[in-house]
Amino acid sequence: MSITSVYAAATTALALALLPATAASAAGPGGHENTYLAPNGYSFTVGHLDYAAHPVTALNGMPTNREVFLDNTSYARIPSGTATLKAGYFVACAVDIDLGFSADASASLSAGATISPDLVDPSASVTIGPSVSAGIGVNVSVAPGKITDVEVGRKHLGAGETDYLVSRDFHLMVQGCGGPLTIRAYSRIEVSAAEVDGNGAVFADPTVL
Repeated sequence: MSITSVYAAATTALALALLPATAASAAGPGGHENTYLAPNGYSFTVGHLDYAAHPVTALNGMPTNREVFLDNTSYARIPSGTATLKAGYFVACAVDIDLGFSADASASLSAGATISPDLVDPSASVTIGPSVSAGIGVNVSVAPGKITDVEVGRKHLGAGETDYLVSRDFHLMVQGCGGPLTIRAYSRIEVSAAEVDGNGAVFADPTVL
């Protein structure tokens, strides 16, 4: 699977008073927020809101290619110290397909069953298994889909503020994708303070295309 991403987003920082750890979630509908509390009373918060996925038809019309525009707003706050907010997407196809062409295709029949594709060539044979080879000179390698981390951006946080990382129309293109494409947005915070070092994250509900 080849993934190309085009980052077309705006990033802003807005300062708000630090909310108590017991305050209601500001994520709103469709958003998620986690507040982590250390034994010494230090707390930090990470969340996201406004997540949306807008799939479009692949530019070249290939069914194994997928295109989608993604929106998300990540935010975090800390009372003291320093922190980094990271936002992105985990992307995975059910099956990765690698298609190639050869002048002389051959196959090991031990991989699985043999099919005769009469519509192409009655004498051609196709073997189904870990790899697929066709007598017409097309080699297709099929493998379980890998999970890829596509980072949108990072932001350094100021103490006592709620800082935002705003991403709009993040263009994700996936090639060689067989079966469903699953996307999960994440927002992750890494904290370093005199009181505590820690990290946490929130995840959007998976989007399946």
